[in-house]
Amino acid sequence: MFLRALKILFPAAIVIAVSLVMACGDDDDEATPTPEVTATPEATATLRPGDATPTPTHPPATTEAGMELVEFTIRPNVTRARPGTVIFKVQNAGELAHQFVVIRSDLPPAELPRKPLDAGVDETKIEIVGKIDSIAPGSNAEVSVPVDAGKYVLICNEPGHYKAGEYLAFTVTRAATIAPQTTDVNVSLFEMGFKLSKTTVPRGTVVFHLKNDGKLPHDFSFGSRGGGSPMLQAGQSATFTVKFATPGKYTFICTVEGHQEAGMIGVLTVT
Repeated sequence: MFLRALKILFPAAIVIAVSLVMACGDDDDEATPTPEVTATPEATATLRPGDATPTPTHPPATTEAGMELVEFTIRPNVTRARPGTVIFKVQNAGELAHQFVVIRSDLPPAELPRKPLDAGVDETKIEIVGKIDSIAPGSNAEVSVPVDAGKYVLICNEPGHYKAGEYLAFTVTRAATIAPQTTDVNVSLFEMGFKLSKTTVPRGTVVFHLKNDGKLPHDFSFGSRGGGSPMLQAGQSATFTVKFATPGKYTFICTVEGHQEAGMIGVLTVT
């Protein structure tokens, strides 16, 4: 009988790739950031003959799912979750008011039952499990929804919005893991703070698009947990790519002396 090996992934160190998209602009003596740094290799463990293969059990999960609403689409930072509770954190980034409706349905997202005269989805003929009635432009709202394994559809049911394509498929699965995703986050740096387009992201690769909108030099750093970007002069931009292998809360700062204490600090949540 052949031995079977089970690879057990321990929380891996974050792999960082920094891509500078700006003109150098100065002649300082700082070393050029290494394009890619790989830290400690992943550890493995092997079962001995006769060892039972463990059968994992997964308790109900709590998943934060960021959703951005614009005319006329829903931009998610995650489209899958495990059974448990999903906290939908919704931002209206458009110029019109939007709704956010969570529907349990096996139907394709574009084929939900409709009201006459294109007045939207007929909510009497669907199973609504969560809803935010109206979100004003520039506002945020959230709704917590208990979910079982199955298919869901997220829509805006303001008149004409569903017809225009403002809907999204969302899946709840009992799988032990959700495949890592790639997420883009825009980051504005200024005196004395940061503005991120998303503060909650799924596990996987995050590409931070940085721009120094201030007048002083700034950078964007996760410190020992993820390294940092190059120093950006006023008006300069860069991309900073981080692979988050482990869910959790990650603190970011500006490392310029005194800037963290003045308010350039924040937290990114990885789900």
